[in-house]
Amino acid sequence: MKTKFRRLDGIILTVLISMSIVGISPASVQGFTNSEIVLFEGWNLISLPFTPEDFSIEVVLADISDNVESVWSYFRAGGAIDEIKNIAESDVCIIDIAFDTSSWDEYMPTTIVCIQELFKMETKIILFSTYIEGPIAYEHLMGEIEPYSRYEADYGVDYVYLGYIAGGEAAVAALANDIKSVFSSDYYGTPINYIPIMVGINSANDIQLVLSTGPDDYYYYYIRQWQVPYGTPVSRIVDSKWKSYSSGAPSDLAEMVEDRGYWIKMKANDILVIHEYAADLRLIDISFSRTEDTSSILQYWIDRANETIRLMVMCITQDELAEALVEAHNRGVDIEIYIDNLYVSSSGSDFSYLQDAGIDIRSDDRSAYMHHKVMIIDDHIVVTGSYNWSASAEDRNDENTIILDSISIAEIYMEEFNRLWTQG
Repeated sequence: MKTKFRRLDGIILTVLISMSIVGISPASVQGFTNSEIVLFEGWNLISLPFTPEDFSIEVVLADISDNVESVWSYFRAGGAIDEIKNIAESDVCIIDIAFDTSSWDEYMPTTIVCIQELFKMETKIILFSTYIEGPIAYEHLMGEIEPYSRYEADYGVDYVYLGYIAGGEAAVAALANDIKSVFSSDYYGTPINYIPIMVGINSANDIQLVLSTGPDDYYYYYIRQWQVPYGTPVSRIVDSKWKSYSSGAPSDLAEMVEDRGYWIKMKANDILVIHEYAADLRLIDISFSRTEDTSSILQYWIDRANETIRLMVMCITQDELAEALVEAHNRGVDIEIYIDNLYVSSSGSDFSYLQDAGIDIRSDDRSAYMHHKVMIIDDHIVVTGSYNWSASAEDRNDENTIILDSISIAEIYMEEFNRLWTQG
C-alpha cells in the first residue's frame, strides 16, 4: 500500500513572512538560525509552509503567550494583497463589506489587515455594504484599525463609509455606472459632494481596485458589472476556510497542513522567535513512486507555492497535477512551464488545458528530448528526480523524487530553466 505523505525527521522549513510582519533578523544558535519576527498589536499574518522545531502551538508561542489574544488558520484563496501591492499611493480602492455579525470570525481578520495595508500605502478607501449589517461591521473594523491614531488617516479625506445599499447585482451595476446617483450622502448624512475624497469620483472608471468580501456570488457581481465592462480590477479579500485555535480546537500546528498560513492577533507588540537550520541546504523529502503517493506530494508543494513556480518536465499527462497548477495560477502564483515538443499535442497531454487556463507554457523545438524533471517553487524549494508527470510514473514505473530547500541550488536550476525558456 502506498503512503499518502512522509516527512523526514528533523527537517525545518523556512518561515515565509508577509503583510503586517516587517522584520526578520537571523542569529546563529547551536547550529540553528533564530528568525526574530516582529509582531504588532492587532492582526499579523504568517504564511506557510513552515515546520517549527516543536509542532505545539503552546511551545511555538510560549515566549509571547502573554501578548497573544488568538490564533487562526487561513487559506489564501483570493489575491487581494497581491492586487493591493499593484496600486499607487493616490489610487482609489472601493471595498464592499458584505458580511454580517454571524460571519465576523470568518471575515473580519483579513478585512482588517487589507485595510491596514491600504492605509500604509496612503491609498484612498471608499467603503460601503451590500449586507444590511454592514454598518455594524464597519464600526467594528474602524475600532480595530484606528485609522487616525495609527495612520493619520482623516475621515472624508483618506477614507469614507457610504453606508448600506440594497438590491444585489442590480445595485452593484448601478454603482459602477454612477456612484453619486446611488449614494447622495455618506452613512452619517453628509452630502456626498461635500466629501473631499469623493471629488472626481463618479463611476467605476474612477476606481483603481475593487475588493469584495463575503460569498462567491457577490464577488462575481463585481466581475460581471465592474471588471468586464469597465476594466476595473476586482479581487476577493477572504475565503471561508477558517479555524479558530481556541477551546476544543486543534492545538497542533501539524493539523494546519491543509491551510496556507495563520493569523496571530496580538494584545501588544512582541517578537516571535522561530528556530531554523542555519545551513542553506535542507533535505525535505525523498519519495519512491512504487511505495508512496508521489503525485500527492507534488500537489502538496504546488498548493504551498506563494509567488512563483518554474517547471521543466518532459510531459504533463496527470490531470491531478495539471489541475493543481491551474488552482495555483488562479490564486495568483506566477507559473512558467517548459515541456518537450513531442508532448504538446500527444494523447492525454494537458498542454492545451494549461494554456487555455492562462498559464505561460512553452515547448522546445529540437529533435532531442527535453528530459528534465524539475520544479522550482518560490526560488528556494527544488523538486527533482526521475519522475515524469505521467500516470505511468505514478502507477507503473520505479521512480524517485527528492525535495530540497536551498536558495543556491534553486539558482543553479533557474539558470538552466532560463536558458531553455529564452530559446523556446
